[in-house]
Amino acid sequence: AAAPTPPPAPAALAFDVAAFAAEAKAEAAAAAVSAVRTVTATVTQLVDASLARAAAAQEASTRSIATQLDRISAADADAPRARAAAMRLGAMEGSGVAIKQVLPEVLARVDALEKKIDVRVDALEKKIDAILAATASAPPASAATASEPPAATSSTDVRTRCRMLASSGDYDSAVYRAVEQSDVDVLLYALDAVGIDKVRTMSPLPFGQLTLLCLVQQLGTTLARDDAVDFKLEWLQLAVLGLDASNPRIADHVPAVLLQVKACMEGLPAAVTARHRERISLLVHVCQSIGSSATRRA
Repeated sequence: AAAPTPPPAPAALAFDVAAFAAEAKAEAAAAAVSAVRTVTATVTQLVDASLARAAAAQEASTRSIATQLDRISAADADAPRARAAAMRLGAMEGSGVAIKQVLPEVLARVDALEKKIDVRVDALEKKIDAILAATASAPPASAATASEPPAATSSTDVRTRCRMLASSGDYDSAVYRAVEQSDVDVLLYALDAVGIDKVRTMSPLPFGQLTLLCLVQQLGTTLARDDAVDFKLEWLQLAVLGLDASNPRIADHVPAVLLQVKACMEGLPAAVTARHRERISLLVHVCQSIGSSATRRA
């Protein structure tokens, strides 16, 4: 008996989702650091301005009452107005003493808040450094390693998490968590948990553009790997038609991914192409059209 034909060798991926995700996380952390620093500076400025206004108002009131007291006292030291002004002056001076007593406590609280924020900023900056270091040292993703999920997280754990996210209606997180693994079997499990009938009529689709691009790449480059061609093509068509090639998050990567997927579909075994000719022809045309348009804009 003739030996079974081995599956085609996987193509190197045009887009490294793990590296891109790490860079995106680093950018988000850096933005968080910047936001925390801005908030700290704003709080400090507001406190300083409030204290300055309170001190200025206190001083102006004290001077005004003292001036009135001097004028009234010059005319009649025993007059009721003089006594009332003296009482008001005493009250204002007492208030000034109270403000001076409270001021150190307010400043101490501000200092404590700044220290807490500085600690959080330092922690965020360390996370950024770690993410960037991991991104720099990680080997490029390829389909040759796509079947191996990260060692730190088992395939079962990821599948369980994806199903929980899908059940809660967080479809984007469910699918993105799967594509991060670069394991098409995990991705198919997540897509099954979401259910295409639940999302195909939603407008817009409940997926981010990065999720859709990763979905297109991982499905389009593994069409001939197993018997799930119908399932993959259905989701691939949904994802391709949902892409916004002008989105700044994915614009630089769209041409390479779509043209690679187009090439993979054109290289499918004749038997696969014959069974799915209409849908494959449509997808090849759409990938060519969007990919070429994105290339011209770039």
